Amino acid sequence: MRDGADILLDLNREIPTVYPDESIHSIEIEKNLPIWDDGGEADFATMLRREVRVVFVCFINRSGSNYLLDLVQQLDLGAYPTDEAFNYEEVIARCRKNDVGSFSAYLAKIILAAAQNGFRFLKVGGEQLYWLTKHEFISRLMASRVPPKFIVISREDKIAQAVSLYIAEATGRYSEFRANGGCAAPEKDVPIGYDAARILDRLRYVYYQEQLFSLFFTLHGIEFLPMKYEDLLKNPKAVLRDMLRYVGAPKSSIARLGSIAADGKTVIRQGGELNRILIDRFRSDFRIAGAAGQPS
Repeated sequence: MRDGADILLDLNREIPTVYPDESIHSIEIEKNLPIWDDGGEADFATMLRREVRVVFVCFINRSGSNYLLDLVQQLDLGAYPTDEAFNYEEVIARCRKNDVGSFSAYLAKIILAAAQNGFRFLKVGGEQLYWLTKHEFISRLMASRVPPKFIVISREDKIAQAVSLYIAEATGRYSEFRANGGCAAPEKDVPIGYDAARILDRLRYVYYQEQLFSLFFTLHGIEFLPMKYEDLLKNPKAVLRDMLRYVGAPKSSIARLGSIAADGKTVIRQGGELNRILIDRFRSDFRIAGAAGQPS
């Protein structure tokens, strides 16, 4: 079954040229795998019959998605904090390891294999969400008996997010785990200098990715739950309670909120003196004298 968006992409030849679905992930996946094949059709149909409630967590790097999924993981709802299952490296490696012949079979299998209590949370980036829509995955899920839910997690402080992303890219460390004995300060391992141009580039990237999500939900008329990282930090159990009600989680999951580790059980939130120094310097460099509303 195809929805109006899919048909529109076929009928209007100009739309694919501006539909923002292309990324390194889509290019590499399409280069290495068919999107649909007979086995994938069968696996996807089986997955739909199982009526797993898929929740897409729409994220931008350093937006707090790992922290959110750490909390959801504690509720046994099929959430895995650092698993970015639509990144091409993960897709290709898992398909080769498990002899999976198409992306559609891969998607069906990762939903079924890792679902818990009828739920599967999946992190998805901007272009990835458009790509899934272009290839009919979203429309087929939307037409099922249990349509997917969408959460968009973002940060109020975009400069802090850009600086965090700048540091993560410089160190190659995007996550820290409690099993490692704590969060080592990245500046002790890798010397990181101040680069205003690079931080500004990362800030533009953050805004562009947010615009992609806004465009997606406006364009396709799909509802979503907005979530702010700062609100989640301030009152995680209240934010989670609203989220659980939105996705239709069982009352037993809501009842378990009182027992979760609110600081996270497996993933440590990153941040430190280096972040503060770079944030303050960046704000100072771009402050316009006399302008109202400048952060202090």
